[in-house]
Amino acid sequence: MRDYCRQTSGRYKRSLNIPISSYRVIKSVSLVIISFLYLQSLQGQPIDLQSLNQNLKQLSALSGYFTQENVDLLQDRNSKASGRFFFLRPGLMKWIYEKPDPYSIIAGKERIWIYDPVLENVTIHKAEDVSGVKIISLLLEPEKIQRSFRIIKPKKMLLDVAPGDKLLFLAHKTEDPNIAEIQLAFSATYQIKQFVIVEMNRNYRKITLQKLNTQPQLSQSDFEFKIPDGVEIIDKTRVEP
Repeated sequence: MRDYCRQTSGRYKRSLNIPISSYRVIKSVSLVIISFLYLQSLQGQPIDLQSLNQNLKQLSALSGYFTQENVDLLQDRNSKASGRFFFLRPGLMKWIYEKPDPYSIIAGKERIWIYDPVLENVTIHKAEDVSGVKIISLLLEPEKIQRSFRIIKPKKMLLDVAPGDKLLFLAHKTEDPNIAEIQLAFSATYQIKQFVIVEMNRNYRKITLQKLNTQPQLSQSDFEFKIPDGVEIIDKTRVEP
């Protein structure tokens, strides 16, 4: 998810596909719901969206580890990253990148902080301005997904599918200038395993979630970022005259 946000720092371009600067990462983690429908996947099994809905509604918090693969088809270049993530309803998220470089994305109630300790800067956005982060948030908010997404047939299967997995493929109801589709894989018990965010140019980010904890001890204060002393602050929340 970090790569979704690297463009603001000047180190990584085309990170997590956030419209503000077309980041790469964000954050992202991914869960969904559309009630009373079935999708026959190309591989795996049909997903019972009513059961998915019921499971997601019971999810108030989530944490775990992630690996992320960024595939740039235009430049024939791949990169990988890994770290930890945390989620708390409604829409609070934290992605802590540990490898290859430290990097953090913290999505609070009103602000999103993108902290690069190597460059010693932090970029601040309004939460509503960062659509890549909002997409991950929506996928973890079942009551909102139906308003924004529709079920599709994928142009190409990009998920790593295991026997018994349940798959879902989504696109925005209204065309997004950056994101073409989202592919999601759930376990047989409707636990999120992996999601892929595909850009319009067919580059994509594949995020795999591991060692999930569905009952982490989290509070809203965990998603507020205290800016370290001496770092450069790039404030994107201010309205330009």
